[in-house]
Amino acid sequence: MRVRPFFAACVLVWMAGCGGPRPQQGAICTSPQGTTTPTSAVVVPQPAPVSAPSAPRPQPTASPNAGSTLEVDPANDAFIRDLLDSTHQGKGHYKVLAISAGGQWGAYGAGVLAGLDAAGKVPDFRLVTGISTGALLAPLMFLGDYEGAKQLYTSITSDDIYRTRPLSELITANSLLDSSPLRRKVGTVLTPEIIEHIRRENIDNHRVLAVQSVDIDAGVSVVFDLTAIAADKYRPCGEQVSARDCIIHAVIAAAAIPVAFPPEFIQGDMYVDGGLRQYAFSIKVALEAVHHRSRLSSLLSVTHGPRRLPTGGPTEPDSRPIALTLIANTDFVVLPQCVGNGILPIAERAAGVALDQLSIGSFYRLMSETLEQPSDKARFTYADPALTKCTLPASSGSALEAFDQGYMRCLFKAACIAASNGEEIWHYNPDDLPESPAVGVVPTPSAAAVVPRTVPAICEVPG
Repeated sequence: MRVRPFFAACVLVWMAGCGGPRPQQGAICTSPQGTTTPTSAVVVPQPAPVSAPSAPRPQPTASPNAGSTLEVDPANDAFIRDLLDSTHQGKGHYKVLAISAGGQWGAYGAGVLAGLDAAGKVPDFRLVTGISTGALLAPLMFLGDYEGAKQLYTSITSDDIYRTRPLSELITANSLLDSSPLRRKVGTVLTPEIIEHIRRENIDNHRVLAVQSVDIDAGVSVVFDLTAIAADKYRPCGEQVSARDCIIHAVIAAAAIPVAFPPEFIQGDMYVDGGLRQYAFSIKVALEAVHHRSRLSSLLSVTHGPRRLPTGGPTEPDSRPIALTLIANTDFVVLPQCVGNGILPIAERAAGVALDQLSIGSFYRLMSETLEQPSDKARFTYADPALTKCTLPASSGSALEAFDQGYMRCLFKAACIAASNGEEIWHYNPDDLPESPAVGVVPTPSAAAVVPRTVPAICEVPG
């Protein structure tokens, strides 16, 4: 049998992926542990958490998005209708929760929300969103199942997420790892009872739960409105697929890390992790729903031609303000590493640095867009090592493979205790982000009252 040259080349690249020794050893590689920061490097300090500003943040005289347009796919009509219905209910700030991507750092987000619940301070979130690990966590947070989130993020191991493929599979596989264990885990979490609960929250309380994936064929972000699927308002997976199975497909699609995990096929389209485009769910359509209801509503009548929605501009008279809570499941730390001189180690390291910068850009944009209107509010929290005191062991594996149970338990407990005790974990200015795209002034931390630290039962973890 004749082997095609391209296939032979692929095998050779795979076999040679680890490369050879580095011709010269820099400061990182010559340090005793290979983790010393070179003296020529400048380490950007992490900004300190600050109290909510007493005065409104200065606003631009005109929205930077004024005159811009947003492409809205007809597939998102069910999501738009749900938003319009949800934002029409009640008064005051329309509260939105955005849970970001971040793999095992999802334990931090689970801990923050469990701690807020223990303190009785969970906002009445009308819209709950998630991407990647946030998509796994979002249904539990939507339903207030903090114990379930705790169990998921303190007991899960790599074996619950993926199976390493043997070389014989890799030759024809579309991913390095097999994520069928994750599918089984999601199936045990999203029971028929949970799906019914999600449906009732949408029908009775007009709340919305959505996750975001990327259609890699089209190259665009796609919203899956899980509440609309549960309520049988639309069927993105086809008429023959049950609501529960479709929601499982959507959650897996939102968490399918490209190359590491296989893509998810829905109606013949190929979907991958939503973090490929944005590290946190974009709420631009939600902003339109609260500030420009009639404009967004009129878009639904457009059945032919481009669906372009103007954004920005003065709010409508009956506009509601929005309040965003962003859970950034990351520590914003890129540790020094002596990178191997091969294709695979260089590619992995480059991906890790790029993802860190992607997360910063996504969070900055999300916070900035939300704060364009003076009446709107936004805050974010992240797994600052100075707060959590958690250290990821160097032996935990690669960025794709690391699901260190001890580290996740530490993150959950630290976040839960801090949130339940009202400690200063929140930031209100996008310029507080490390490596912020804009030059900003980091506010001086407010003096926090010294109070005894309590540890609610939900915060206790084994080990």
